[in-house]
Amino acid sequence: PLPDLDFASGAPQSRRHGDVYFSGDGLSEKRAVFLEGCGLPLAWAGRERFVIGELGFGTGLNLLAAWDLWRRNRPSPHARLDYLSFEGALMPAEQAAQIHEMWPEMAELAGELRARWPDRARGVQRIGLPDGVTLTLFVDEIAAALPLAHPAPDRAAGCSARG
Repeated sequence: PLPDLDFASGAPQSRRHGDVYFSGDGLSEKRAVFLEGCGLPLAWAGRERFVIGELGFGTGLNLLAAWDLWRRNRPSPHARLDYLSFEGALMPAEQAAQIHEMWPEMAELAGELRARWPDRARGVQRIGLPDGVTLTLFVDEIAAALPLAHPAPDRAAGCSARG
């Protein structure tokens, strides 16, 4: 299904669930709540692999904020960031583009993401991004998607949050 969004408040809000994708300046909110809440970038310092998991890919803004921080604070040129996300109703890239325009400072990364925007098909999609970042997106209802996510055998350090 497509997300049924209302933009009356300026930020996207799900009519179906009543969830607000972000409030105020969404990027500042994501940096403060999501990234600082996970203790980043300190938590990945000195690690060659780090995993972030989130429920609700939404606009991809959490990924963009994490990727931007990773790009500026990557522990080494060979370090990898694995970003796992779950989404029940993936928005089309065109709709994400309209939302991403709110943050011109993210234009380069947002363009890179949209050039590889996931298909709106149920299942698991793994998308390689620059800077050692890999997005693994589970598109389905959470009850069906969660069993498909298996923990990495090497116990990579990470954090999780709700997008």
